Parts: sequence; structure tokens; C-alpha cells
Amino acid sequence: MEYTYSDELLSDLHKDAYGCRPGIAYRLYWQTLTADEKQAEWDQLISAMKAEQEAQRKYEEESVAEFEQQIARNLDMGAGTRKDAIRWIIDSMELSPYDDAGYVCYKLGLPYSMEHEFVNILAEMHKEAA
Repeated sequence: MEYTYSDELLSDLHKDAYGCRPGIAYRLYWQTLTADEKQAEWDQLISAMKAEQEAQRKYEEESVAEFEQQIARNLDMGAGTRKDAIRWIIDSMELSPYDDAGYVCYKLGLPYSMEHEFVNILAEMHKEAA
């Protein structure tokens, strides 16, 4: 059998699969496993991580669709531009003008690759608040 597990990466993989580092009980359990058992556990963690990644991808996809629908609704209600529509969304979230674009993505469930949508708007809000 070819072994692909890594004692050094176990904690990282567990966090990717379940959202938290393994506790002491799990680490002690891991130490009791044979190489074959470790590989089976590792393979299960890989499967759990892939399932979590897929769930996150779907969640972000749905969040982006909802965000775009909110923009469209705001445009229909009179926001003059996409930028104005996004500002309305940010205003409705009652965020501090000091919050950053990453936090907006987090609060809206959007991928962090969309931070660029918020940077300039937040900077303008920050200037207005000062």
C-alpha cells in the first residue's frame, strides 16, 4: 500500500475538513493507529475536505447570485449606478466605515476575490465619516 498521509499536515487537513484543529483526544487517537489505519483515516479526511470545499463553492455561488439580485433590485428602486446599488447594500448592513472589503465579503458570504467591488466605496464612506 502506498501511504500519502502526513503526521505533520494532519492538523491542517482536519481544519480544512471540519473547520477546526483536532483536539488532544483526536491527536492521541491518531498516534494509536497503524500505518494502514492512518491512511484510511487520512483518506476519510480528504473526502470530508472535498465535500466541505464543494459546499463552500455552492454557498459562495448562491451568495453571488443573491448579491447580484440585490444590486438589480436597488437599480430598479433608483440607484443610479452599480456603485450606488452596492453602497446601498453596504449602508443596509450598518457596517462601520472602518470595516474593510474582506469583512464585507465575509458578511455577505461572497468569495474574497470580490473585495475589489467594495474597496473604493468603503474608502469614500470612510472619508465622508471623517
